[in-house]
Amino acid sequence: MKRDAYIIIDIGTGNVRVAVVTPGGEVLGVGRGDIIYKRDDLYPESIYFDPGQLWKQIIGLGTTALRQAGEVSIKALTTTSQREGIVLMTSAGGSLIGLPNIDHRGREWEDTVVDKSRMYQLSGRFPTSLFSAYKLEGIRQRRTEIWQQCAYFLSISDWAAFQLCGVAAYEHSQASETLLYDVAGATGVMNWPQCLIWRRPTALH
Repeated sequence: MKRDAYIIIDIGTGNVRVAVVTPGGEVLGVGRGDIIYKRDDLYPESIYFDPGQLWKQIIGLGTTALRQAGEVSIKALTTTSQREGIVLMTSAGGSLIGLPNIDHRGREWEDTVVDKSRMYQLSGRFPTSLFSAYKLEGIRQRRTEIWQQCAYFLSISDWAAFQLCGVAAYEHSQASETLLYDVAGATGVMNWPQCLIWRRPTALH
């Protein structure tokens, strides 16, 4: 008889894990692997990953975990990931580039926010290059071929969920790590220096 189970995809800073667990929390199988990062020489302290490559890795790790788990009936899947990491997306749902939380390509533009206290009041975060908005500014400044194709972006965990179900959504606690989210107003539209504005597409809920 098959056991009911869930699949959990955990995309951390250093490695990615896919686990099969029972509703009671028993771990039946786990696949682990290091995330493959590449350096971007257009910026200091900048790294990125290929989303397509990472997804293939996740599929392989999931296969390993399911093989370990034996006969199971998967009832649900969920995803979690490093905060501040994002994946830039095309209007057709294609994945352009993955920027992890430790990517600091936006550091040169940290001073574009003059009133950092106001930004803190709105977003609940003090602006530094750790956050997604600065990563996007770095792309806009020096990776115009990517910027011109980008229609929206997702957190890494929300990107993984999109790969599973085709629904683009941004979970609230992840959105609060972008500097583009008005926490009190619960809105995904916030002005950004140098004309960078995130406008939520109609497909994004």
